[in-house]
Amino acid sequence: MSAWLVILAIIVLVVLVAIGFFVSRARRSAGLRNRFGPEYERRINEIGDRTSGEAELREVSSRRDRLDIRTLGNDEREGYSERWKRVQSNFVDRPDQAVMEADILVAEVMQQRGYPVENFDEQFDMVAADYPSVSSNYRAAHLIFERNSQGLATTDDLRQALIHYRGLFDELLEESSVRK
Repeated sequence: MSAWLVILAIIVLVVLVAIGFFVSRARRSAGLRNRFGPEYERRINEIGDRTSGEAELREVSSRRDRLDIRTLGNDEREGYSERWKRVQSNFVDRPDQAVMEADILVAEVMQQRGYPVENFDEQFDMVAADYPSVSSNYRAAHLIFERNSQGLATTDDLRQALIHYRGLFDELLEESSVRK
């Protein structure tokens, strides 16, 4: 009879460990989905494997969490806001130039705050980790920026890019936008 109790205890233990594993995995997935928003599903679909996609997003989270991101001071925010107004006003006469200036200004603000800006993919990963609601727009803006450099973007494309850049720019300037 005691052998049956031992077997039953082992079975219960295995079931509890399995439940714990699946609950932990579900929590981890939910945390990544929450942090990365729409980028979570895009990345999983792009990679084609949930386990590999989540591993990549955990690595992005880890890189982001090691950064020392700072809030901009009031004077810095005001200065960048004034520069953005000039970028917008330039759009009327030189939409292609305004989009290039917007891309440069967004990168400058990111760098000032402590984000890496050496390449777009790294910039995008950090945006996706901290600003999931505007990350897909940032990607779209950058794609238009690249098409523009090849002379393939329409004025309406450029207008849309400027709107997308503005969304991220506003987020970057927010006083409370530093992820803890």
